[in-house]
Parts: sequence; C-alpha cells; structure tokens
Amino acid sequence: MGRLRPGTGHSRRIEAHATSPGVAIAGAILDDPRFTIEEDASARTAGRAAFSLRFKGSREIGPIAAEAVISHRDSAGTDGETIVAVVGSVAGDLRVARGLYLNKRCGRFAPREVVVSRRSGRPVHLRSVEDPDGLLEVTLVEPRSRLASFRVEVAHPGRSDDGSSAHPLLLHVDDREESPVNLEYRIDSRGE
Repeated sequence: MGRLRPGTGHSRRIEAHATSPGVAIAGAILDDPRFTIEEDASARTAGRAAFSLRFKGSREIGPIAAEAVISHRDSAGTDGETIVAVVGSVAGDLRVARGLYLNKRCGRFAPREVVVSRRSGRPVHLRSVEDPDGLLEVTLVEPRSRLASFRVEVAHPGRSDDGSSAHPLLLHVDDREESPVNLEYRIDSRGE
C-alpha cells in the first residue's frame, strides 16, 4: 500500500491467475475492518479474477498489515486458498527517531536531545512530550521551530533495567490534524 497520510484511503487492484488448468477462482475475503475487497465482475474469465482492495484510512500512525485470502477450486472439487500479504504504513508529517536507547557512559546516564521535524518543511510546535511510565524527565528545549527538540534524562538513575523492556513516549503538537507520535525508549543500566 506504500506510505499513506493519516486519514487517507488508498485502493489497489489485485489480479489472480490460476497456473493450473481447471482451477477456478471463487472469491476473496479480508478480515480487517479497515479494508474492503470487491470483485471486478467484468474482469472474470476462466482461471482469472480481479479484485479492488480499498484501505479506508486510519489516523493511527504506524505499519499496516493484513492478509487477503483468495479462494479457488480445482476440477476435482478440492478447495484451496492463496494468501496475499497487504503491507504499508500510515506516516504523519512529523519526523522523529523511531526509538531511543539510554545506557550508562562513564558510570552515569547522559541526557539525550531528540530533534523533531516535518516532512513538508513546515515549522513544528511541540505542545508536550508525555512519558506515561514516568521513568524520564522531559524538557522542551526548542518547542517551536523548523527543527523542534526536547531533552530526556533518566529520572531514577539507580533503577535496574536491562534494556529489554520498551516504554512509550508520546509527542503532542498543536496541529489538530496530526495524531500523537508514539516512539519507544529503552533504559539499560547494566553498566558500560
């Protein structure tokens, strides 16, 4: 499906061709409410069918993954299925690192600065950065500019964590059309 903007729908055509004689394509289903799949009856011939796959759109930023199941039947009456993977992503205008890894250097956690920009080049206005788990101290450094930024520091440096647990960090902007961006961070306090 490619990279889509939040709330934007997208259509793709799927063509199915039987490679063995005597195989008829019966139909297609997709068990994901974000999609519809309809057969193009005018394209149906013996052993061929075409389907219109439509992604309705989503405001949730992140990957899109679904499976379309195309069913078929051979001349002996045996049913079969072919699975077509449907992949893509919903990407907002904001650009930021996918994740942060915080580890000790020289016996302590160093603060990290994170830069946020827009694919469109428009200025960014960070309203807040929220750490639901409360493990970081977050400071908005440059909340309003073409390249906005914020600084994170480990709030409890003595906490024991091996970096295997991911924690959410939510970025909120003043643009009502932009969904919050969810990135992950990990803390590794095992040493250097």
